[in-house]
Amino acid sequence: MRRVPWFALEVRRAPVTLARVLWHSHPALTLFAAAWTVWLGVQPALSALALGRLVAGLDAGASLADLGAPLAAVVGLLIANVSLGAVAGALLAALAWRVDRAVGARLLRSAAQPWPLDRLEDPRTLDRWATVRGESGGLSAGSAVSLLVTVSGRRLAALSGAVLLATWALWLPLWVLAALLPLRLWLLREIRLYQESVELGSTGLRRAAYFRDLALQPAAAREVRVFGLSGWVQGRFGRAANAALARAWQRRGRNRTHMLLSALTAALGFGVTAALLVESVLTANLDIGRLTALLQGAFVMLALVDGLENDLQVGRALLPFRALSALPSGCEEDADGAEAAPALRRDLRLEAVRFRYPGAERDALNIAALRLEAGQVVALVGPNGAGKSTLTRLLAGLYRPRSGRLEVDGVDLAGVPLEAWRQRVAVVFQDFVRWELSVRENLQLGCPGYALSDAALWELLRAAGAEDSVRALPAGLDTVLSCRFAQGRELSGGQWQRIAIARALAAVRGGARLLILDEPTAALDVRAETEFYARFLELTRGVTTVLVSHRYATVRLADRVLVIGRGRLLEDGPREALLCTGGWFARMARRQAADFDVAP
Repeated sequence: MRRVPWFALEVRRAPVTLARVLWHSHPALTLFAAAWTVWLGVQPALSALALGRLVAGLDAGASLADLGAPLAAVVGLLIANVSLGAVAGALLAALAWRVDRAVGARLLRSAAQPWPLDRLEDPRTLDRWATVRGESGGLSAGSAVSLLVTVSGRRLAALSGAVLLATWALWLPLWVLAALLPLRLWLLREIRLYQESVELGSTGLRRAAYFRDLALQPAAAREVRVFGLSGWVQGRFGRAANAALARAWQRRGRNRTHMLLSALTAALGFGVTAALLVESVLTANLDIGRLTALLQGAFVMLALVDGLENDLQVGRALLPFRALSALPSGCEEDADGAEAAPALRRDLRLEAVRFRYPGAERDALNIAALRLEAGQVVALVGPNGAGKSTLTRLLAGLYRPRSGRLEVDGVDLAGVPLEAWRQRVAVVFQDFVRWELSVRENLQLGCPGYALSDAALWELLRAAGAEDSVRALPAGLDTVLSCRFAQGRELSGGQWQRIAIARALAAVRGGARLLILDEPTAALDVRAETEFYARFLELTRGVTTVLVSHRYATVRLADRVLVIGRGRLLEDGPREALLCTGGWFARMARRQAADFDVAP
């Protein structure tokens, strides 16, 4: 797909900048939008002139033949405006759809960059994404199209009305403009303040969207209904949305008061103008036809204060573009000249590695020194919240250390593109994604750059213990794993775990040299889990493997045990050696052994 260039958008130059964005979305439709904007600007003045000529002819007692031209002009302009309006609505809707599609693609490109997770978890980034999606009080990006055309057309119409008034007296349009300009400047300030209010409430609106989605997502909807939480969810949604938009609504309330003041001021300015023109007719300085045209021109100039709500809507519609301009279009970590990812043939080292989550008061991980030998099976144990998952995410390249070095075969991963290193890693998390795709696509995701034959797919499923369940599906490998699609099927939790493990095996086949298993078999009983790991580790022999588990029967299969506590490495060594130390691992192993009446 052709890349769309994006530009820094500010409200004061939004029409020009947005026009450039529209051009790259669809040049032909953009030209039509520009032409339609010009038509909206000149049509009122042309109609005023035609109507003035018609009234002048009637006042002079002209014949029907003499009235034919101005009458045809009035009727023709009316028909053209109505018929072209219907066509314009359809074409502008098509352009808006293309803009929304381009904005969605731009948002996806930004979200899909190989950033570290902590950057994606930054509330500022999440707020920008919510604003681009139109979830922060703004409209969708495509909504700006028709609104901008309407408002720009009205501005051009006001200009054409001013030109029409100037043909009689240069001071007349200046008088009208002087009456309306202060209010226009005030309105621009209100739009800016309103936008700031909405942006400040973006986090609250994301919270409201979370409660809304609880009632829509099948997984959450089950518990919402079982526990009778529908009223609670609706109440929390309403309170979150109201709190987020309270400041913006307060400004809008004040805006209505000023809109009334604007209308009264405009009426006063128009009244003075009309009185002056009528007085000129009475003194024979102006004919009735010219009076009609000039009054129409004055009415057209009132567009400067008419439709103030549309001006505010344009400001809201520009919010997604402003947020979009703040999104980076590429990952600076993938710059040319970066080192290729090492193959993990010797070891993986952590030296003085520290990591802290954004907004946290203390480090989640603080490892002074750790070395994992290539091909080694390492069990990672420790209490909940000890930092095990944080360590696995650092190893997988999902986070960058805040300080220290993470080296593979002597190469500091700080100089290696994240995406390149991740291709060397296969991970199965406990909360793995249940992709609503076919079985074939689910496995192929493990190695997207390496095509897997049907025979290879069945081999992977067999190794993961999922072959029988997949063969029982109506379309086998091509069955979509979701009941939300025709002929789709749902899997049990244990079956999904085996699919996720088969996907990790596919990644190993595609070249992954570090395998991380973060309790993916928690749904299996102890005996089934132990048998599975024994078979699995045999299949992945030679691959550096990190097992995260609370079951010490699984730990028996590891070459080495690491005990993590409060983000630090507390114990390190073979299982038998740690059992003899009487430390944390020995106590927990004996406690579990007593529960199952087996030797630790």
